[in-house]
Amino acid sequence: MILLVITVVVLAFGTGFVVMRLHRHAGSQCNTAGACAARGIDNGASLRVLIDSPPVFGWRDPTAAAMSRGEIWVTDASTNSVTGFGWRIGSPPQTWSGRHYRFSGPHAITSGHGMLWIASANSLTEMNAADGKMVRVITRPATRDLSALVMFGRRLWVANGRYVAEINTTTGKIVRAFGGRWYRFNHPNALAVSDRRLWVANAGSSSLTEMDALTGRLVRTLPGTALGLSDPITETADQSTLWVANNGADSISQIDTTTGRLVRVIGGAKYRIDNPAAMVAAGGLLWVVNSGGNSLTEINARTGGLVGVLNAHRFGLDAPSAIVAYQGRLWIVNQAAGTVTELIPRLGHRSR
Repeated sequence: MILLVITVVVLAFGTGFVVMRLHRHAGSQCNTAGACAARGIDNGASLRVLIDSPPVFGWRDPTAAAMSRGEIWVTDASTNSVTGFGWRIGSPPQTWSGRHYRFSGPHAITSGHGMLWIASANSLTEMNAADGKMVRVITRPATRDLSALVMFGRRLWVANGRYVAEINTTTGKIVRAFGGRWYRFNHPNALAVSDRRLWVANAGSSSLTEMDALTGRLVRTLPGTALGLSDPITETADQSTLWVANNGADSISQIDTTTGRLVRVIGGAKYRIDNPAAMVAAGGLLWVVNSGGNSLTEINARTGGLVGVLNAHRFGLDAPSAIVAYQGRLWIVNQAAGTVTELIPRLGHRSR
């Protein structure tokens, strides 16, 4: 275990943003917050910005992130490691790596019940989030080349190019791997749970498979034409709504999970959705990270209306690949820069 100590350096005051542990960025493309507001675009004037950078955190190719009990966990495919740090400013990071973890290009992570599950090229590693200790490594056909992970109670659902499998998180055993013609999986690469249903996005057929999240029973397969799907790449959900990001159309399909019907397709030039890589729904907002546009799109989760677009210049976004939310804050993983951008709402601000 490597213990690193954070040194905090504040480089800017009174500009609407603060940059930590990185060179100062250029200002926003908008000269003033008012200028952006006149165009109907929120430029993030209500946010403070902190950027966690390689000299302190040691990242080279950060790929994914998860939240567990107030700790942010980031995988790094280049260093074959996982780094955890507290959500409060100044929390020192800790990095775990080593042969016994069997990390090999870790690229996906999820959490639940104080445990972390990290997907590598040919295995799935379980870690204790409290002390970083390795619990077990699972190497089975159903846990190779995983594209997605999601927790539901004590069940861990995983997907790769052939299967969707259920893992008992208490024993680490695979309960069952689902596949075949009946389920019609076609390169499933995103998972989400809503309304006690497991929603599987199939990139190969641009379709959506609905399963019972308790039993794995097939409920139905929904064609992408009815849902506006085009090369679905990532999902997020709440209790009654599923959002699916479409890499092929640079749009978001919003779906009512109680009926399986399309609510709306969110997209168009003003949203600036460009190769969406990850999403999170929090505080009545849907946040979409755009790896192609190096931007963050802020959407009203109820109406689908655009709230704002945050650009790379001010927020240090560089091929963003993951996003997590906690206590009103956001953390965005920038794969190309090897950094994590943290956005902190200013007191008294209310989203539109």
